Amino acid sequence: LEEEKIDLPQNVEELQLLCLQLKEELIESRTVKEHLEETLMSEIVLLKAEIASEKQAKEEIEASLADDICHLRSQLDCAQNCLLERESLYKWKAEA
Repeated sequence: LEEEKIDLPQNVEELQLLCLQLKEELIESRTVKEHLEETLMSEIVLLKAEIASEKQAKEEIEASLADDICHLRSQLDCAQNCLLERESLYKWKAEA
């Protein structure tokens, strides 16, 4: 574009017409730019909401898994205690 030849009109009427066309192009470009900015801002808001929702879901899953781990550890402790009691009982019966 920098090397493009500038060909200006030779009379005032053509120059005024060119100015009007350029102004219309500028207005149209600004309108398109504003529309794109609004669209992108809407997408950003939507993506931020989606991220927040996914973060909340992740935290809920992590909390649920932590509860499951705690419950399973409790069951494991109980099973280990039962096994120890059973082994003690077998040992006691074997000695008797």
